[in-house]
Amino acid sequence: MYKWFIIIVAGFITTQAYGQTAHEIISKVRDREIGNATKTRMTMVLIEKDKTQRVRELISFSKSDESQSKDLLYFESPPDMKGTGFLNIRVREKNGEKDQWLYLPALKKVKRIASSESGGDFLGSDFSYSDMGGTDIDNYNYALKGEETVNGYETYQIISQPKTDAIAKQFGYRKSILWVAKDIWLVVKAINYTTKPGEIKLMEASDIKEVNGIWTAYKIQMSRLQEKAFQHATIMVLNEVEYNADIDDGIFTERQLMKGF
Repeated sequence: MYKWFIIIVAGFITTQAYGQTAHEIISKVRDREIGNATKTRMTMVLIEKDKTQRVRELISFSKSDESQSKDLLYFESPPDMKGTGFLNIRVREKNGEKDQWLYLPALKKVKRIASSESGGDFLGSDFSYSDMGGTDIDNYNYALKGEETVNGYETYQIISQPKTDAIAKQFGYRKSILWVAKDIWLVVKAINYTTKPGEIKLMEASDIKEVNGIWTAYKIQMSRLQEKAFQHATIMVLNEVEYNADIDDGIFTERQLMKGF
């Protein structure tokens, strides 16, 4: 669960921590156990600058193997969002290249998300299409800067930057700082410097529990700040999770995206 948000950034460098390179640390984040098929129900809370809130309910299905990962997500409420769907398919051997589609029931049309739109906001939230779809760790350079305690977790602090300007433009981040919790290999905090001057997005994972041997963040908040001033935030709360669920491969299609559940 939340694998979309965990690997926001990554890269390769030889800096070591107690015998581990930074690449090995990020690889452990990427490769940590999450099961091969997951079904979840979530609540998305959008927090405006004046602190008013809007609530959305979602259901998601994820399945992965050594060659690719697939994600299908539907909004169940409010009424004006019901039936809106998102499909993400990422092929690992193609440097994490992904195909993404969005279904808007009001238009009765499936829209393909172009790679140039990956850094754009996902349906008015503070997560981007890139956050929702993930990226390949070899798209980035990063350096291990030290260790720090964050919300009770001993973490490695890693600085990450995209290898090229084109990657930064595509995924929306020009630099990130990650805090990776030791042993459970979860990113518990990230500061993402976007390609917009003066804007950062702060990600914080909390309410972390072990479910069937899998460490799971039940709450993830992404806050948007401009020159350190709060602008907007999105909270994703996990209500139900079923790991190693029985999910048919056939649902990860444009046809199913339009059909809904």
